[in-house]
Amino acid sequence: MGYLKNQYNGAALATYERIQEGHEAIIINKVYESKTANCLFFVNSKGFLHVLRPATVKFNGTITGYCLIDYMLTKDNKIQEKSRTKEQKTPEALKDFIIELLK
Repeated sequence: MGYLKNQYNGAALATYERIQEGHEAIIINKVYESKTANCLFFVNSKGFLHVLRPATVKFNGTITGYCLIDYMLTKDNKIQEKSRTKEQKTPEALKDFIIELLK
């Protein structure tokens, strides 16, 4: 069984290593809590790092719910939004959703 080659070098590689620091082995598409950065992350099957951050969902300036935004770390050390999870009605519901992801 081989290992997955990450897609980064330079500053992006440093960011990649900082976020996954403290995790010896990474399972593809499994969500982890970063020990050094305030985020959740996973590595996809192509070796790209995805960062999950909580966010509020607003409509006409009013908070209507909460979700996780999936950002992918690009090769030039920037993040690109890829998707959003299903909207949760309360912060507690989002927390429960995050706990399920981490199992």
